[in-house]
Amino acid sequence: MNNSKKNEPTASTELELSVNVEFPIHSQTSIADKLVLLKVRKLLQVLPSYSYLEIGSYLGGSLTPFLKDPQCTSILSIDQRGSQPADERGLKYNYTGVTHQTMIDNLNKHNFNASKLETFDGSVSEYNDKDNKFNLMFVDGEHTDWACFRDFIHGMKLLADDSIVVFHDSSLIYKSLKIIQEYMFASGEIFKFIKINDSEMSCLFFNRFSSLDLDTVFSSEKNLPKYYASCENTLFFTNVMTKLTAPLLAKYLVIKATPKLLTPLAQKLNQLFKPTHQKTL
Repeated sequence: MNNSKKNEPTASTELELSVNVEFPIHSQTSIADKLVLLKVRKLLQVLPSYSYLEIGSYLGGSLTPFLKDPQCTSILSIDQRGSQPADERGLKYNYTGVTHQTMIDNLNKHNFNASKLETFDGSVSEYNDKDNKFNLMFVDGEHTDWACFRDFIHGMKLLADDSIVVFHDSSLIYKSLKIIQEYMFASGEIFKFIKINDSEMSCLFFNRFSSLDLDTVFSSEKNLPKYYASCENTLFFTNVMTKLTAPLLAKYLVIKATPKLLTPLAQKLNQLFKPTHQKTL
């Protein structure tokens, strides 16, 4: 029996391998999330050069494709390192042992040149060098609606006119995304917002980037109210289960893994108790 076909890599396997070449360091982003960052990086090639602001870097996993890109001339990593940030799922994450040096050592271990990387320990609201201007901002810090909005409005002060903002974990900070869009409408800024399908990424495109034909680059969510309603239901059930099970689970599991274990069950409950639309008299 010929087993050669069994050993041949599939298209999805080849894609995953190529993505992992760009992202060799473990991070909390999926393959689909990573592909969004790579597509955004390609969009930035219309500029002679660009700079990158990342809010929430952890071990540096999402910095790597920009560190290796010669067109990216400077990177600023802002992170409230050494803290225990809250989370919309009802648990706190423990990052007290992770410093900026931990991240830099990890990048060096993977043979990345970090000479164009600047780090700042604290909130972006405390960063005072407003002369720095960035073309890309990735918001992946504390996953609460308040913190996401704070990171956005203070990060906006550091953005160039032609810029892109990417948000991770959209299903957790969906309320903040709605508020940010309303804020942008009120400000009169030229922008376009999209939520990427099958990914936790959402993006804001400003000025020249907002006029691009983004449908040829991304598959985006066309029914945002439906998406937000699904997020609300899933997050509600996740919070209920967290409150019921966290004391028990904390005895046996690393608390960082708990929300991921609960989310699939929350999604199942969401389907079971999904509200039906009935006509009213």
